[in-house]
Amino acid sequence: MFATLLILLSILLFLAGIGLLITFAILKKKAWIWISSGMVVVAPILLVIGIVTAFTDGEDVTKQSEPIATEVSEEEPAGEEESIDELTQDELDEQLKEKSIEADYEKVKLGEVSSDENLYVDGTVARIKDPNESFPKYYLNTEESDGSTGWYLIWDMRMNGLPEEDDQLRVYGSYDGKEEETGIPMLIGKIIEKQ
Repeated sequence: MFATLLILLSILLFLAGIGLLITFAILKKKAWIWISSGMVVVAPILLVIGIVTAFTDGEDVTKQSEPIATEVSEEEPAGEEESIDELTQDELDEQLKEKSIEADYEKVKLGEVSSDENLYVDGTVARIKDPNESFPKYYLNTEESDGSTGWYLIWDMRMNGLPEEDDQLRVYGSYDGKEEETGIPMLIGKIIEKQ
């Protein structure tokens, strides 16, 4: 924080100094030219101090946080639940699946679910929206218990390969609002399984 303020101050001081230097040179005020040229000289010094402070602060935080993390893991009593750092991705995926509930399309469509809730939906890939994106998006249609069809826009965060149209999927994830153009509810897909 301090380093950022120093960098911003130096940039403002430099720009103000240049502006004043030009103004006073035009007005031929010799005493003020010395003051504004001093601002131009001090500004790069503050900039260098700010950059050095930013880099040294980042290193100190890293060095301080490493020993704390190892101390905590060593002090855990036997028999307690494993910390998140020690779980494998497969174990984390299993926990997510166990906590997920089947999405109620009507509630999701109305936005009556929290983004903290873990949901899952079963459906068919209807159309790939963004196949070339790092995290592709595609439409999934679902058959609801009342016989109606639900539509979700899935934002695939796992990058396990792009599904094809008509693939049957189960998507575990969380609600992420609605697509602006269509109003279709969006789910962030954290686990995607072909059925």
